[in-house]
Amino acid sequence: MNYKNKANITLICMFVAFILTAILKYFYGHEFLIDFLFAVVEASLVGGTADWFAITALFKKPLFISFHTAIIPRNRVKIIDGITSAVEEQLLSKDIISEKISELNLSRGAVNLIEKNKVNILDYIEQEINKYIIEKGKEKLLNLSKKLKNDYIKKRSLTDVINVLTKNIYNSNNDEKIIDFIIDEVIEECKNEKLKLFIYKILMDLKKEKLDNFLAKISFGFLEKTDSVNLEDASENFCNQLIKELYNMKHKENKYREKIKKELFQMFLKIEYNRENIEDEKIKFIDTLDISSLIDDITNKKNYDGRETSILASYIRKQIDVYLDKLVRNEEFNSHMDKTLKYALVKFMNRNHNFIGSIVKQTLDQYDDKKLNEFIEDKFGEDLQWIRINGSVVGGIIGAGMFLFLRLLYDPFVVPVIRKLVL
Repeated sequence: MNYKNKANITLICMFVAFILTAILKYFYGHEFLIDFLFAVVEASLVGGTADWFAITALFKKPLFISFHTAIIPRNRVKIIDGITSAVEEQLLSKDIISEKISELNLSRGAVNLIEKNKVNILDYIEQEINKYIIEKGKEKLLNLSKKLKNDYIKKRSLTDVINVLTKNIYNSNNDEKIIDFIIDEVIEECKNEKLKLFIYKILMDLKKEKLDNFLAKISFGFLEKTDSVNLEDASENFCNQLIKELYNMKHKENKYREKIKKELFQMFLKIEYNRENIEDEKIKFIDTLDISSLIDDITNKKNYDGRETSILASYIRKQIDVYLDKLVRNEEFNSHMDKTLKYALVKFMNRNHNFIGSIVKQTLDQYDDKKLNEFIEDKFGEDLQWIRINGSVVGGIIGAGMFLFLRLLYDPFVVPVIRKLVL
């Protein structure tokens, strides 16, 4: 049973009780208890009826009375405009939305979203790249490569590029860094077992060349057996000694380092004198390049890294993966991204804030008088019906209080005093 029915039943009960007490009063006269019940029921009926009229007058015309009734339908436009204004200017004002946006950690949310869906994002990007390559990207890449080859690389002087690069290296004092880099790379290569095997092979070749007579062979074999000459140890010792010398070359005062530095400088100075040869070799090299085959290799799908993809798409995927990892761990970038996102959101909100009111108004405009009544009754009907029930209860309590006051205080004590004063 809903509260509307409960309120109606309460009012009907009060009406029936009023009829019964009126009949009792008619037959038994002014008995205290009957008069008390009559006063309570009468006040309860009046209170319940008054509240029924007031609540009903909000939605329709009770008893066909049109004076200040049907409040909600009559003021439908005002109500819609008032709700729209309240939402737009108070509940969701620009200041409130801006304050809420400032409290958000948008960069953290974006980072979490990226980390959570990184694999899906990378898969999607890789899939779209492969799709683009198949549809038209391969042809465009081929045309671009040919244009780059013929219109730029062939026409651009490699000698000039090397000269500019050399000047920049020496002007920025990066020559020392380059030499250090070269030395470090050579050290790493020297630590590789392949170099030891290479030196061992050279020593073996020398051995075969030198031991061309029987006596020399016997002598060298004897020395190997007695560990006086061991080619494996010799190759390893050579590599270790070479590494040691390379580490010494990392010191700027090292004479070999200075010599390498001078040789490099002289080599770069001689580049200009070999301009024609350099440019010719460049053209020959470019002409030997099979660009079509190269593009086929990097764009055709293969089983690469456990996926059916192209080398180009896989490479781009890896670069994006590395870039994303750097971004999510870069606090300065995250802070800047947070400020940028907040600024963009606030700017977008300020430019489109009236859209909130428009949505509210368009939504409420769909409600006619009947739907608006039903909407309000659905949201507040229970409380409104409780007002009716409370009206009957409070009316009865006030009626009881008034009756007791009149019978026990006013009539026996106050009335005589008033009569004496008047008479």
